[in-house]
Amino acid sequence: GGDASARPRPAAPASSAGLGVPQGIPGLDTAAGLKRVRGKTALYLDMLRKFAAGQKGAAEAVRAALAADDRETAGRLAHTLKGIAGNVGAAGLQSLAAAVETAVRAGGDAAAELAALEAPLRDMAGRLECALAPASPPTGTGGEGGDATALLGRLRTLLTDSDAEAEDLVAGNL
Repeated sequence: GGDASARPRPAAPASSAGLGVPQGIPGLDTAAGLKRVRGKTALYLDMLRKFAAGQKGAAEAVRAALAADDRETAGRLAHTLKGIAGNVGAAGLQSLAAAVETAVRAGGDAAAELAALEAPLRDMAGRLECALAPASPPTGTGGEGGDATALLGRLRTLLTDSDAEAEDLVAGNL
C-alpha cells in the first residue's frame, strides 16, 4: 500500500486509442508485465504479440523435439517459453514451462507437464491474439490495407528478430 504517488496519470483518450493493454485475460498480470518494461505500453504490447504468435505452439514444438530425441532443443524451447511468459506477466505459464524444462532436463518424457501446459498456453495465446487484433472497419472494400499489410510484415520481421526498432515502427505509425 501507500503507493498513490507511483500511480500513473490516466492518458488522454485520444493517445491511448489502439494502445489498450488487454484486461481480464486469466493468468496474465499486465501490471507486472508493464512494470518489467518500465511502463512502456507500446513495447509491452509488442511483447504480448510476439508471445502470442511465437509461443502458441511451444508445447507441440517441445513434444516434437522429444519425439525426435532432441532433448537439447526441447529444453531450450521450454526455457524460452518460461522466460517470455515471465517477462509478459504470465506467472502461471512460467511455472508450467519451468516444470516442462525440469522434466526434459531430467530425462523424462515430460508428457504430464506438457499436457498441463498446453491448454492454458493455447487459451492465453488465443485470447491475446483476439485482444490485440486491430479493429477492422465494419465495411471494408478489400482494396485497402496494403500499407497496413506491409507495416505488419515489417513489424513481424523486427519482432521475430527481437529488434528494438519494432517499438519505433509502431510509435511512428500510430
